[in-house]
Amino acid sequence: MTDYTKKMFQGTILVFIMSILAALIGYLLRFVLARNLTQTEFGLFYAAYAFVFFFSLFKDLGLRAALNKFIPEFEVKKRYDMIKSFIISVFILQTAFAAIITFLFLFFADYLSVHYFHNPVASFVVKVLAFAFLFSSVENLFESIFTGFQRMRYHSFMIFLKMFIILLITFIFIKLGYGISAPLLGYLITPFVTIIISYYIFTKKIFSGFYETKFFI
Repeated sequence: MTDYTKKMFQGTILVFIMSILAALIGYLLRFVLARNLTQTEFGLFYAAYAFVFFFSLFKDLGLRAALNKFIPEFEVKKRYDMIKSFIISVFILQTAFAAIITFLFLFFADYLSVHYFHNPVASFVVKVLAFAFLFSSVENLFESIFTGFQRMRYHSFMIFLKMFIILLITFIFIKLGYGISAPLLGYLITPFVTIIISYYIFTKKIFSGFYETKFFI
């Protein structure tokens, strides 16, 4: 019990520190955008981002919390088949639901650009962020898996890395003159990078027998 409490405390502190660093990078990102975008572009991007990612509250269907609960329970029982089955089932459900929301964003993007954002450019912004929303569901799934396996160092590292990559990609494309497309590319490309890194960590460091383990839906 003492070891578990110590591990939980250390993990909490690590996540807190990395979250603070990620927040500082997020502030730096806003600074870069404020200095390089027009007021209209800056306001449009964050208005569209807030609107699209507001629906992140609903896309996981509560299953991320379930992962945090059941993975450690199955791990103690050595039921790795159940862990793999649970992860794949959650992936299918969450991705399907996120895909439905993404389709709705794409379908109503033009309408929203006229009647909600009052800017025709908003249609393009919403469509790009819609795909970023879809890919982020997989990204968030890995964060929950790391938490479920109590690998808080990986979880906290990905929190920091995600914001750092967004900032880096945005800065590069800002300098290349992409304007409002720069942060859009940052939020669109970053999930691919973090998913690849997370998948490698998961299959090599945490669940090395993932491919050999049987599963069911």
